[in-house]
Parts: sequence; C-alpha cells; structure tokens
Amino acid sequence: MGASELTIRRADPEKDRDAIRAVLEANLTPAAAAGRHEWLYLQNPEGSALVWLAEDENGQPVGTSAAHRRAFRVGGERTVVLGLSDFAVDKDHRSLGPALKLLRATLQPIKDGELLFSYDLPSAAMAAIYRRMKGIDLGPIARFAMPLAAAPIIKRRVGEGVAGKILGGMGDFALKTRHQLRRLPRGIKVSILEGKFGPQFDTFDERIGAGAPVAAIRSSRYLNWRYSYQPRTVVQARRDGMVEGFLVYRMLEPGLASITELCAADEPIAGALLTGAIPAARGEGAVVLSAQALLKSSGSKLLTELGFVKREEGPGPILVLSKEADAGLLSNPANWLLLEGDGDV
Repeated sequence: MGASELTIRRADPEKDRDAIRAVLEANLTPAAAAGRHEWLYLQNPEGSALVWLAEDENGQPVGTSAAHRRAFRVGGERTVVLGLSDFAVDKDHRSLGPALKLLRATLQPIKDGELLFSYDLPSAAMAAIYRRMKGIDLGPIARFAMPLAAAPIIKRRVGEGVAGKILGGMGDFALKTRHQLRRLPRGIKVSILEGKFGPQFDTFDERIGAGAPVAAIRSSRYLNWRYSYQPRTVVQARRDGMVEGFLVYRMLEPGLASITELCAADEPIAGALLTGAIPAARGEGAVVLSAQALLKSSGSKLLTELGFVKREEGPGPILVLSKEADAGLLSNPANWLLLEGDGDV
C-alpha cells in the first residue's frame, strides 16, 4: 500500500490509547510498556502528547507517531517545543512514502508556527527521512565511560586465579584512590536527594539557564514528573542550603550506571557531584559509569574534563524549525546541553 492509500489523522492520546499501543506493541515493543502511556502521553506537565495514527483503507492503524511538549529557554525567552518519539510503522508499510507522510503530519505544528521547533534523536533510518525533509543535524552523540571497578575486567582477561584476584584488587584500589583525590569546592556539601525535587531546584534552574543560549528547562515540576516513572538516584550539591547542582543516574543493567542529568554551576561542582555519585553507583553494583552528550557541545567537553573516555558515536539530534526560529542560534551544537535525559524514554 502506498502513501496515498493511507489516511493520517490526529489521534486522541486517551481515547485512542489501545490503537496507539497496538502499533507500538507490534513494532516498538519497549514503548508499549505498562504504565508508560499514561505517564508520557497524559501526565506531561506541559500538556498531553500530540499523536498521529496512520490507518489503512479498512481503518486499521498501521503506524503512529508522537510529539511531547518540552519547555526550553531560547535566547533567554521561555518557549515550548516538541520532542518527538515513538515513530512506528507496520513492516508491510515500511517504505519512504508512508513514513514521509506520517512525519510531515507530525511536524505540521512546527510548519504552521504553533511551536518554535522540534527535536528528535532518531535511528539511522529515521535520520535519512529527516534529511529528505531538510532537517538540521546537530552532529553525532557520543557515549562516554568511566570505569568504577577494575577487578571484573582484569579477571575476565587474566582469569579467576590468584593473579587475577591480586591484580584486580590493585586495580580497584588505584581507581578508588583516584576518585577520592578530587576535593570538594569550599562550602559545598554533596548528598543523595531523598524524596522529591523542591522549589530550590527551580531557583537553581532559573539562575544557570538565564544566560544559556539554548537550555531545556529542568524545573522541579518537570523533574518530579520525568523521574517518577523509572527508578533513579539523585546526587545534589548545596552551598548554605542552596542548590548548586545535581546529577541523576539510573541502573541500565547489572554493572552499568548511566547519567541522565548533570547540571552544575561550574566544573568543580560537577566534579563534586561525580565524587558523590561514584560510591553510590558502586554500592548499587555498577562497575562502569556512562554518559551521553552531543559531541560538539559543552556537555562533551565537561565529561572529558571530568575524566570520562569517549567511546562510540551514534546519530545525534535533528531539528525542524519554524519560520520564526533563529536558525543560527539553534543550529550551533555548541549552544546546546543535551544529555540522555532529554531523549526518548
């Protein structure tokens, strides 16, 4: 079936829940997880998701696409943009025509000037479709890693014998010593956040976001919603009781902890947050701490300065701008701080 034989319609994220989830279950199974739809599509503090369904000639759903509102500061002004996700098409309709038709409908609010821009962290196949639509590619996202324990790696290479145990113990001691050498900035206290993000996180976000060219707004309301769905650990840095930075990580799999947020007033405070996160992550069984950042952004520079090592690269974010958007400002990756927490969930 060609694109002309498909009908694209704006869906109701609540009334069409079953149809949306059926397409996702068949094509993007993790996105159909229990509880995710209500959280992501209906409880977003900026409003319900914008959703589209592609239907065949019999009215059966064969594709879906979603866009989620996200508050940003662009040039110091607050605006709401769209973060795209959950683009899925049944295998019998996976050709360029249907995909383009569905994506064009998804981006129509941007083309109409209702919202300033959209961003997506697409797969390689989706990136090719965006190129046909002249989307702005901000460049690759890189994964960075920091080992927290040497013993498991050494034992895999040397074996579980005496030599492996001795060398592993020496490696762990060296890593632990290196991590403990970083000194906390004067007056900074680092702790694990118990409970919810409070109003002082709003004050902090307004302070550090005011001068940023492009900054996603990380208000307490947003953060409490964003991290209500998945287990996470939050490390906070305070001076005289005021928030000076925070780091959020989650366990992706046994042995791997991934940083989803790292926001700090300066590099020394970011280092203090890392110093607090390492023993906490190690206590949860992590042997590697990882993070993702836009390669040509301040985030990549910060992770390198903190001692992370760049690993592989993958497709990065692609923007679609309205006519009112400042293309020069938004198309420069150096103006962005884009981390794992800003992507699809």
